[in-house]
Amino acid sequence: MNNDLKRAKKLLEENPYIGQKEPLAANRTFEYRRIVLSRPFKLIYFIHEETVYIANIWDTRRSVKNLVRNL
Repeated sequence: MNNDLKRAKKLLEENPYIGQKEPLAANRTFEYRRIVLSRPFKLIYFIHEETVYIANIWDTRRSVKNLVRNL
């Protein structure tokens, strides 16, 4: 997973809007996006004032209700 995080960091540095919008986090204060890491993990993040914030590294085998509650 470490290599996936390094790849994601590089992608976000080059283009922070590269991730797809996360539909499970619609209607939130921030527009959450996702990058798929090694399955079953995805990185959930948002951008605020040109800074990228990592909100969660999510194991997609877990309940979706927990993801939405934790954002």
